[in-house]
Amino acid sequence: MVRRWVSHLRNCAIIAVGLTLSGCRGDGRIDTVANPVDPGNLEFWQRTNAPVGNDFRSFLPSGQGFLFASSTKGGVFRSADEGRSWTQMNVGLTSQSVYPLARSANGLLFAGTNGHGVFRSAIDGNSWIASGLDNMSVGALLSLPDGSILAGTVGAGIFRTDDDGTNWTFIGLSNSSVLSLGYTSSGIIVAGVDHGGVYRSSNNGTDWSQSGLVNISPRQFALGPNADLLTASSSGVFRSNDNGNTWYPVNEGLERATVWTVAVSANGQTFAGAKEGVFEWNDQANRWTVINDGLATSYVRTLIVTPDSHLLAGTNGGGIYRSVLPTGN
Repeated sequence: MVRRWVSHLRNCAIIAVGLTLSGCRGDGRIDTVANPVDPGNLEFWQRTNAPVGNDFRSFLPSGQGFLFASSTKGGVFRSADEGRSWTQMNVGLTSQSVYPLARSANGLLFAGTNGHGVFRSAIDGNSWIASGLDNMSVGALLSLPDGSILAGTVGAGIFRTDDDGTNWTFIGLSNSSVLSLGYTSSGIIVAGVDHGGVYRSSNNGTDWSQSGLVNISPRQFALGPNADLLTASSSGVFRSNDNGNTWYPVNEGLERATVWTVAVSANGQTFAGAKEGVFEWNDQANRWTVINDGLATSYVRTLIVTPDSHLLAGTNGGGIYRSVLPTGN
């Protein structure tokens, strides 16, 4: 896979002027990225202007041209150019330690914080207001098709709001630290519990049942190819083809990796982010292949494929990186 990217770059003139680098896109147009890494290492990644020293935890597209990123030290950042550049957007936030982000069905943005509950914003993210679960640490957020939002907390289980955060109702997994929430193509809600595995609900969170990965910490869920469900966990990547009822590992090539995140492109390419960097799943070889060329730090916490098909990696301490070319090229 890395050879594919190198072949594209050999046909592309790279011009560096001061702190700005221009590189050829897969469609022949030019990208401009501030603060690039050494041009000799641009086979896959370029660093954006997102500040180093932050622990970036999640990405969220707004649906109206904005892309948001959360961090545990710098709060919320916004990009209006598909992740090439970033601006801090913290007006109204009383905590800059932000973990999950979510967008409701009616377009509102939600941010879960460490110890200060949930905050809400309009779709542009220009300002935030407190929206409940005060003094709680929120590790996961999930937007449901009916407009409600679920919040997974540290030590207090899962809560639900049907009125954009004005009121929250406890719905299950008491005394649990919920690290992740997901929603399958069949309408099943899944929750990843710290050292407790996966729990499922088929009735919008009224009832929950344990469904495997006991003693494992599922850190993120994603829908994979063919509507399979993927989870990044403390023990690697697992896949389920029955809506999270049973799980099997897909860890060839990740045996020594500490995995935090998974992301899937529109054409089914699957990526994993780990303490050891970024990996891509190779169907033909039935294994993961590392794609770290250009990363100045390998500790990757969150990944997303942007609407223009570029891969973004949010790191622990090293800023945000953007792929040189779109995925699938």
